Amino acid sequence: MLQDYWYVTIDYARHQSSLNSSQSVADADGSTTYVVSIKDPGVYNWLDPAGLHELLVMHRWQGLPRGVQVDPGALIESRKLKLKDLPSVLPKGIKMVTPDERRRQLDERYRSFLGRWVDR
Repeated sequence: MLQDYWYVTIDYARHQSSLNSSQSVADADGSTTYVVSIKDPGVYNWLDPAGLHELLVMHRWQGLPRGVQVDPGALIESRKLKLKDLPSVLPKGIKMVTPDERRRQLDERYRSFLGRWVDR
């Protein structure tokens, strides 16, 4: 989840500024790679900072099934690099999207968001 320095979340309805475990796709080894970039790099697990160049990246461990043990050696790693260098560090086989697929992904995200506020 991306936030500004005042801990205000970025417009997650219209920007893919957060992904949970059911919205993201794991890598072949079971880890998950997210890419934060102002420009869409075509990576399925892209987080859009909506134009912000300085932000906080928050990772929450919640909603884990009962009895699941989190590896105490679990690691969150981050790197800052130029977009042109991204292909050289991405895991082999990472899920990519076309512009049309991204549009559908964002449309579905917005529909899902609106469904939270509909009177039932």
